[in-house]
Amino acid sequence: MSEKIIFIGTPDFAVFYLNALFEAGFKIAAVLTNPDRKVGKSIEETPVKKWAKDQNIKVFDPVQVKDVLDETGQIGARVGIMAYYGKILPKEFLALFPRGVINVHHSLLPRWRGPAPIQASLLAGDKMTGVTLLATEEKVDSGDILARREVEISDSDNYIDLEKKLTLIGASLLLQTMPKYLSGEIRPEKQDDSKASYCRRISTEDAKIDWEKPAQVVHNQIRALNPNPGTYTFWNNKRLLILSARLETGEHKLKPGTVLLSDGGFKIAAEGGFIKPLIVKLEGKKETGARDFILGNRNIVGSVLN
Repeated sequence: MSEKIIFIGTPDFAVFYLNALFEAGFKIAAVLTNPDRKVGKSIEETPVKKWAKDQNIKVFDPVQVKDVLDETGQIGARVGIMAYYGKILPKEFLALFPRGVINVHHSLLPRWRGPAPIQASLLAGDKMTGVTLLATEEKVDSGDILARREVEISDSDNYIDLEKKLTLIGASLLLQTMPKYLSGEIRPEKQDDSKASYCRRISTEDAKIDWEKPAQVVHNQIRALNPNPGTYTFWNNKRLLILSARLETGEHKLKPGTVLLSDGGFKIAAEGGFIKPLIVKLEGKKETGARDFILGNRNIVGSVLN
């Protein structure tokens, strides 16, 4: 496709979209990504920047997008495509693109506008989510919709599972939609703001487990917030990460947070059931399976986590 495109994104999942466009013949004239960051004593480039450099494609990685307005305008791209950029684009930047900037959003808008829609879907126990392609506006995720596709959420899906599902579906949807959009075949659809729901950026505090909550809620939290920031509780004043787990339903009279032996591993009481950890990591120790953990930490049985 001869239409010049500027791609806007940062992490590995953005590269999946970027590479799909590139391999399908879309002309990637430049990429806009986040700046390099310091990791320990080294400087780390974003995955999108690394990919673009390998392909000899122009890279913009400013701290402030307004700093590269002139250079971006000189590219002459009529459309931008954004996936996983993580910043709000200023109106001066959006105005550079006659056909707009198309955003790939991992929810069925207007549900879950904001920066963490996958986590929000899992936390809420949603059974259905999807991918929305929309026009980017200054107001977060409120632009007109070009296309949407539903994706079912299974009870076993965690964040990584669901992100992979959505990215595969999203890349296919993007490749099918862009030619139709650029040729004028698609009439964008207004969102119903009265049906909008919002999610916020996830913090470490959001990952602290409250064992007095229903077991299903705790299980959804574990599914949604791993690997980052990682759901956790405390045992003997040390942080215990619960990185994956199964849900066991059933009434009991145990104090929330009580630890019991179970099938060679252990389970933890919550309201209306139990959480059965599969993979855990105790502060200062390596990640391990629940069976191996209990062999070295038998004294956790009978304790109450907090």
